[in-house]
Amino acid sequence: MSKLAYPLQLDAYPPLAGVYPLQLDVYTPPEYIPVPLPGPKPTYVLPPPMPNPSPPVNKEFRGTIKDFPGADPLKDVEVLRKAIKSKDRQAIVDLLASRSNKQRLLLLIPYKTAYGKDLIKDLNSELSGDFKKLVMAMLKSPSEFDASEMKRAIEGLGTDEDCLIEILSSRSNSEIKEMARLYKTVDEDGGASESMEDAITGDTSCNFRKLLISLAQGNRDESTNVDLSLAKKDAQALYAAGEAKWGTDESKFNAVLCGRSKNHLRAVFEEYLEMFEVDIEKSIRREMSGDLKSGMLAVVKCIKNTPAYFAEQLYKSIKACRTTLIRVMVSRSEVDMLDIRQEYLKKYHKSLAKDIKVSSLAEPMASVGGQPMKKRQAGRPKASPPPLSLNRTAHQGTTRISFSNCVAAMTKTNRNPFCRRIVKALMLHLQSAKMHARQSRCSLASEH
Repeated sequence: MSKLAYPLQLDAYPPLAGVYPLQLDVYTPPEYIPVPLPGPKPTYVLPPPMPNPSPPVNKEFRGTIKDFPGADPLKDVEVLRKAIKSKDRQAIVDLLASRSNKQRLLLLIPYKTAYGKDLIKDLNSELSGDFKKLVMAMLKSPSEFDASEMKRAIEGLGTDEDCLIEILSSRSNSEIKEMARLYKTVDEDGGASESMEDAITGDTSCNFRKLLISLAQGNRDESTNVDLSLAKKDAQALYAAGEAKWGTDESKFNAVLCGRSKNHLRAVFEEYLEMFEVDIEKSIRREMSGDLKSGMLAVVKCIKNTPAYFAEQLYKSIKACRTTLIRVMVSRSEVDMLDIRQEYLKKYHKSLAKDIKVSSLAEPMASVGGQPMKKRQAGRPKASPPPLSLNRTAHQGTTRISFSNCVAAMTKTNRNPFCRRIVKALMLHLQSAKMHARQSRCSLASEH
């Protein structure tokens, strides 16, 4: 074939350089050259989208209280003002329980602007009992409420170790750091307050103190990556520090449980069970005791399943402790209360709302639900208060009364003003004795 015949072969691709006489910048194969068709241009109609059988679920928000659409702070403060003046508890419940925490906090300034009074002080003076505690908790930010609960648990009569364990083991790094920042500002006397770490150091001891201080740093690894080889090493280290030796190396448990990420620790617990055929919770119950055991178990349970841990806390608090009941309901209502309800039903085969309503100690929660208080019938003698003891039987279970609750009960039930002054003086004396003991421990620690 001669070189002159090559330019006529258009299907040859690619052409040889220097042979094709017409050097085109862009080569377009013949089959891709658009050919206009006679008549109107055709219209292409896309088929309708297939219906989605499962609508998307918002997995981020699992709370029961959301932002109320169209909430007006000016109208809300008017409703609250009328409810406070008429002592309409149901109106207060209906409004506050239907607003999110952010919307409730927005009511403080408009109320003071409109009426020249502080909303919290007005509610505090008009309400009483556990219902007042519940409303006061709902008008604080989450970090401020945690800081106030930590201060109450540390500086009250006796130390509420369960409260310290619950808050520090279930909060994120950012929540713990913000709580520690606000802790110094929460001072009822208006004076300078010590840091949260110093307060924990002065009020706890031994390995339990080390666990709380480690958690209070808010320095847990929050990455989502899991190194299986490192998980196996951590599982072996935990077994060697506990089950495999005489005695227990608590510092190793402290380092692993307080520093590793949650995803990594879940892998560690699975490897621990697979390699040694024992659950990590069972090992902790065998090797530890007291508050340290409770703290380590709370950390493990929160990492395994946080809603299940709070379901267990609610089950215990419904029968024993109103303070814990209020704290869990308020702090988890906008986080994972839907999951907590499911775990409660799954574990105890009961409805959480029903248990709260029928419980003899559910007065604040029943008030939120609008359950009226039963009035004493006319002519019927008032029942005498039950005797104070370490264990007394309520009509729905056994209530454990601590020493501080005994003193508080004495203050409420004794109507003699002289007796009330004696009890108040006793409480102040015990409080000053506790502060003196804490200062002595701090001075001894600084000398050594």
